[in-house]
Amino acid sequence: MIFDRVEIDRFGHLADLHWELRPGLNLVFGLNEAGKTTVLQAIRALLYRFPERGGLDYVYSRSDLAVRAALHFSNGDLAEVTRTHGRTRSLAGSLGGNPFDEDGLRARVGASQELFANIFGDLIVRRGNRTR
Repeated sequence: MIFDRVEIDRFGHLADLHWELRPGLNLVFGLNEAGKTTVLQAIRALLYRFPERGGLDYVYSRSDLAVRAALHFSNGDLAEVTRTHGRTRSLAGSLGGNPFDEDGLRARVGASQELFANIFGDLIVRRGNRTR
């Protein structure tokens, strides 16, 4: 799965962010408290749901939280997805003009939430410690 675009409407302290990602490696870097970890949390929420309790609504209300993305899959399919905060039907999207839901995304992500968190969370922690 490849992210072509990531948009954070409202998430944590971030709002109205839009990234068009280029082929290859895209590096996100910045000062402490710039929002790097919040971006990773937003991507995780997009793929796996918003956490029930996570303190992500400290600036914006839960009903305003949303993350969007354009995803390319290994077979060439393109999906446009939007995740909002909610217990049910929090993912809306399309895949080739057809509705794309939670089950469709889960089947294509190919990694559990725990694996995603372990790989990418560990990478950020290690990189952060090396730069000090």
